[in-house]
Amino acid sequence: MNKQAIVDNNIMTEPRIPQVFANLQTLNSKKIKLKLILSKSRNKILYAEAKDSFVDFLFSFLTFPIGSVIKTLKGISGLGCIDNLYESVMDLESQWFSFSSYQSRLLNPGVAPKHKCQNELLPIFVELPDHNKLIDPRDISGGISEFGRFTKSPSLFIVSDDLEVKPMCSTSSFGLLKELNVPLFDIEEQVISIGKAEARCLLQVALIGSSSALTLALSSFLKTQTEEVD
Repeated sequence: MNKQAIVDNNIMTEPRIPQVFANLQTLNSKKIKLKLILSKSRNKILYAEAKDSFVDFLFSFLTFPIGSVIKTLKGISGLGCIDNLYESVMDLESQWFSFSSYQSRLLNPGVAPKHKCQNELLPIFVELPDHNKLIDPRDISGGISEFGRFTKSPSLFIVSDDLEVKPMCSTSSFGLLKELNVPLFDIEEQVISIGKAEARCLLQVALIGSSSALTLALSSFLKTQTEEVD
């Protein structure tokens, strides 16, 4: 097919692809408080005591399309050749796509309708279908709001360094410390604010399969925030 034929093909009526973007000003200002339990001797985050808002944010990772993930991480996802595919789409001229809008959809496709997390900290938008109403799968009453929660509120959870999430109970933290073989005198508690920068780092380390995701993602921010308080 010659270039003119490709150009003529793009003159076809494009399918209607309405998109609703998150309010970035509100998104950038949103913060979630998180209590971290650290080992002083190991310089390591052992686990976090988290409210449902933070766990909601973590669970939202499972709803992200790969294209939106790579865009959020500025082209460096740690997913091997997937980054090369993303760069290929970015570098191709729009004439090579059946519709010019498909290029932007591949580069930033957005989450499925009704799967946007109320506690989202990252600039991931929702792509809406052509029809006006969809039932929210998280709402048994049949609600149609654009944002929702994945977890019950209020709830408390233990999030391990490798992002394993469990409901919090009176024995869970002591049991985890015993399992990690950490004495009580070696424990330190600190509270950190999770915003857009911290959220992006959490997403990136979650993708590379690290067993120390919280430590890798948050240690530098923890030091910075502590210095700001001082």
